[in-house]
Amino acid sequence: ACHERPEEFLGWVLLIPEDAEGPEVELGWRLTGPARGRGHAGEAAAALVEHGFATLHLPRIVAEVYRANAASNAVARRLGFRALPGPDRPKGATSVWTLGRAAWLDRRRGAAAGGAESPPAAASVVSTGRRAAGTPPQT
Repeated sequence: ACHERPEEFLGWVLLIPEDAEGPEVELGWRLTGPARGRGHAGEAAAALVEHGFATLHLPRIVAEVYRANAASNAVARRLGFRALPGPDRPKGATSVWTLGRAAWLDRRRGAAAGGAESPPAAASVVSTGRRAAGTPPQT
């Protein structure tokens, strides 16, 4: 979509203080329907993870994703974020995925050496009622 029609709005990807206050820094994304399932979220989010760790030297990045959103959970997993199984949550609840700078550096070194990427460090899951990455636009 973006190469055929570069003027087309596909959505947004962001790296901001969590809940606009921090101290955590949150990675988020939301794409329009036609842009979903084409790799745009993962590609853009990977660029922001790189920026967060390589340029801003963040110690950790979090991503809050609805548990029912399999595609967005897969994006977080492919980026190296980890979430530990949590307790049962009500429908629509979210999980917080985390990726630490050390785990990101390990994965990057593994990829640069031509080997398999190292598994990221374990993270934690927090259930919240807030809007999450990868959610469809509210209309």
